[in-house]
This record gives sequence, structure tokens and C-alpha cells, in this order.
Amino acid sequence: MDAYVSLCEETELLPVDCETVAGMLQYRRKLDLALAWVERGLDLEKQSHGSRGSSYKLADMKRSLLTKLGHRAEALASAWTEYQNRPSKLAYDQLMKYAPN
Repeated sequence: MDAYVSLCEETELLPVDCETVAGMLQYRRKLDLALAWVERGLDLEKQSHGSRGSSYKLADMKRSLLTKLGHRAEALASAWTEYQNRPSKLAYDQLMKYAPN
């Protein structure tokens, strides 16, 4: 993983790279670090406006990690914001994953 991160930082770190690193960290149960990489990837996506190297998984990864870390209300707020900004069947399904029964 360290070699992958070094290579990305030497070339160009992309949101999809952050997704990959966050996935590795999540597998190793380093959830706080995984969340930090997800946030980094989301920041990169904002800067590049969703162009090259974007990741459609980062927002859902963030909500999943927040839930695992005990921040379910924050995950729900994130899903609600996404639904409000871009209402769709997919956004609604994501919202329902985090909505209370």
C-alpha cells in the first residue's frame, strides 16, 4: 500500500486512487484512516469537477465508514443532501439505507 501511495503522489493522485487506498485501509480495519482518504478523494473531485480519475464510490464509502464509526446521523445527513442536490432513484435508495425504520 505504501508503494502505491508513493507512486500516486509522484505522478498524480486521483480520486480513484484515494478510493483504492481507503478500501485497503478499510480491509485492515483502519477505519479512521480510510475515512481520511475518502475525504481526500472527495476534495480532489471537487477541485477537478468530477473529470479524470473520478470515483462514484467515494460518497457511499464515506457514509458507510461514518456508520461503522458510530456517526449514523452524519451519514444520513450526507445521503439527504445528495438526494436534495440530485434526486434520482439511486440517490433515494442510498437515502433509505441510512434512514431510520
